[in-house]
Amino acid sequence: MTKAEITRTVLELPPEEQLELVDTIWENLDEAALPLHDWQRSILDERLKAEQERPEEGSSWLAAKERILQRL
Repeated sequence: MTKAEITRTVLELPPEEQLELVDTIWENLDEAALPLHDWQRSILDERLKAEQERPEEGSSWLAAKERILQRL
């Protein structure tokens, strides 16, 4: 199946199934293989530093995701 065929097939799915597919793809991406621009790396470094300096101010992704899902 070509990329164009896959795209057409995905776009024919109901929105809920498209979101499930996006979520599956996102969760399976190898983050180490994704290139980052210098400006992106700089922002991530700043956020990591802020989190390390004040860990009590944030939430883990799992906790945040759970709060979001409870609201749906």
